[in-house]
Amino acid sequence: MRDLGIEVFRFFGRFVGRGNRAEFIGLTLIIVVGYALLESGSASLGDVAAAPLLFHRLFNPLGAILFTFDEAQKSGASLTRLVGVLGESAEERLVGDTAVAAADREDGPARSVTVEGLTFAYPGTGTPVLRDVDLTIPSGGSLALVGATGAGKTTLAALIAGIGTPSTGRVRIGGADLADLDEAAARALVGIVTQETHVFSGSLRDDLRLAAPDATTPS
Repeated sequence: MRDLGIEVFRFFGRFVGRGNRAEFIGLTLIIVVGYALLESGSASLGDVAAAPLLFHRLFNPLGAILFTFDEAQKSGASLTRLVGVLGESAEERLVGDTAVAAADREDGPARSVTVEGLTFAYPGTGTPVLRDVDLTIPSGGSLALVGATGAGKTTLAALIAGIGTPSTGRVRIGGADLADLDEAAARALVGIVTQETHVFSGSLRDDLRLAAPDATTPS
């Protein structure tokens, strides 16, 4: 996902850069030709002034189409995620329920988080982002990670959420080791809330019931 995002951004940058160069070259040619026509009396001053303005306005719709296409891609990705949630099979939910049951045997509904000897390095890099990290968050507790940009806070949170695999070490949620679980089971045990949240036009209850349609409202 990271590599794809970077590639799309590079393509977007090349497209915009070439569009700007085309606009610059076109305006330059129109101004030069317009000046020559004005000097020879073949065009009026109004014609010469209107031509570059109309040519410049041509690029506004082109830019709007480009940004609209980008929004369409984002909407398609969001729809794919929604369809994935709604299309989750009963077997995947069963695996998740088994993982929850294994974690509940140790902590109950509130589960501890244990990180043991965790080391992680991104592919193609020689220096680990995280090295020999040990921490324990007791069931019902909380922990604030504080550090400079690039210190590995987001990476550690993602690994605890089951996004990515540590180079060494392990992450345990209650009595379950994330390395022994598939994607569905990991999602059943741990969730991550990022600063990029998305809600639909319905109520908050409707949004929450996308993951658990049969959930009841507490009295």
